[in-house]
Amino acid sequence: MDGLTFFLALFGVLCATLVGYLLSRYQSEQKEVQRLRQLVNEHKREMAESKALFTVVSAVAYDAVLVLDEDSTIIALNRSAKALFQGRNPVGEILYQALDTPDLQDIVINAIRASEDGEPFEEQLQIGEQTYRVHTHVMPYDGGRFIGVALQ
Repeated sequence: MDGLTFFLALFGVLCATLVGYLLSRYQSEQKEVQRLRQLVNEHKREMAESKALFTVVSAVAYDAVLVLDEDSTIIALNRSAKALFQGRNPVGEILYQALDTPDLQDIVINAIRASEDGEPFEEQLQIGEQTYRVHTHVMPYDGGRFIGVALQ
């Protein structure tokens, strides 16, 4: 076997090995992509279920219901709660900026403090001429917290 033939044979073996390795990596990556797609689809399904549950529960509630994140940003509300904001949708706004009611913000802060005991928090609140009984509950979720606020 002359040098050129040996080199070509060695080159062929290296190319076949490289192609085999790349094919194996590709198949492995495809499996990972499929796994991630399944996780995304599962997450989307769970989010849709959560949204549907919130929609149903809040639609049948007589109360104005708000869901806040830890920064008091409004992330969801029901139709009754929109009346507090003159019918506009304040999702994405910070509660104390969207509704000029410092007492409600104080109630939320107190609810977060009380949540260390795991207990819901209740207070009375006056907004304009209306007096509300405010129920708050802090719910741990994925390393953070959601604050549920119901005004009755």
